[in-house]
Amino acid sequence: MNKRGYRALIPEADAISLGERLITFIGALLSILAVAAVSNQLIGGAGLPILVASMGASAVLLFAVPHSRFSQPWPFVGGHLVSALIGVGCAQWIPNLFAAAALAVALAIVAMQYLRCLHPPGGAVALTAIIGGPEIQSLGFSYVLAPVILNVMLMLAMALLVNNLAPHRRYPEVAFGRQQADQQQEKELEELNFTENDLSQALRDMDTYIDVSKRDLSAIYELARMYAQQRQIGDQFCRDVMIDDVITVEFGSELEEVWRLLRSKGISGLPVIDRARRVIGILTLTDLLREANVSSHEHLADQLREFLKRTAGFESDKAEVAGQVMSSPVITMHKDEPIATLIPLFTEKNIHHIPIVDEQNKLVGMVTRLSVMKAM
Repeated sequence: MNKRGYRALIPEADAISLGERLITFIGALLSILAVAAVSNQLIGGAGLPILVASMGASAVLLFAVPHSRFSQPWPFVGGHLVSALIGVGCAQWIPNLFAAAALAVALAIVAMQYLRCLHPPGGAVALTAIIGGPEIQSLGFSYVLAPVILNVMLMLAMALLVNNLAPHRRYPEVAFGRQQADQQQEKELEELNFTENDLSQALRDMDTYIDVSKRDLSAIYELARMYAQQRQIGDQFCRDVMIDDVITVEFGSELEEVWRLLRSKGISGLPVIDRARRVIGILTLTDLLREANVSSHEHLADQLREFLKRTAGFESDKAEVAGQVMSSPVITMHKDEPIATLIPLFTEKNIHHIPIVDEQNKLVGMVTRLSVMKAM
């Protein structure tokens, strides 16, 4: 067989770091040890098997691909429960071993699909109930509770512990902030010029089970687009496209002066710096409008003029200096950063200006959406 033939048989290497592989190893090792030890303490003396073989396959999913749809708590718990019940039922009511084994696995798969708890090791649980030998068969439906559910709950506890202690992992995948995550996904999809319905229809048209969420699909697409833009732009950095002569204000700069600079220079944002030229915030026209509580576009100039008037002779709650109105903290970027990394920041954060800093975090320039568009 030639090289091309071998490549067709062997999949491409996964782009996973050594650290991620180490977390997978530690998670699988500790979880099986913990499940075996605790199960042995609870049911070992009763003559029951302390481990279900499917736990090995589940460990692969829970710790190697914790964000997979197959690895989430309901597929993991529900898949084992449903499959175990079906397996025991077939073992008790179908006398032919081969027919019982085949029907148990097939029914378990269909049941998991309908109940939205597809978990591949579930097929092994159903099959074990048929061919596990007299020791398993004698348990009847007790097999579902111990060792199956006992193993499952212990393994789930370890998955929650290990995966949530590891950086860059989240388990369950949508456990917290589901509403915020859905809103973020909708925003990301809109920025990619297609909707959630478009993705759903595309998945239906493919008519096969794809183990990736719509949110992950949009994230993959966005990252790929960023790398494509970086390739098209080439080796251009922030220092190549930034505006060098940046107009700045300080914390104590009066708002009247800020407004005069914005109008006279025809700009919409000013970085706020300290005496060492470190960026401490940014003040935009939007910040002024928000602070002035402008209610409509009618008489906009009059409303702003009234807001910017200083109250003489007594204390006022009205904001008077830049530091009281500026947005802070502010997103900055190092001058040697590729400009392709700025593009998602402009869209995701809905900003128009990014101050550029040097090694001492001092302001050296400003990049705007327009300057990046010109570079592209």
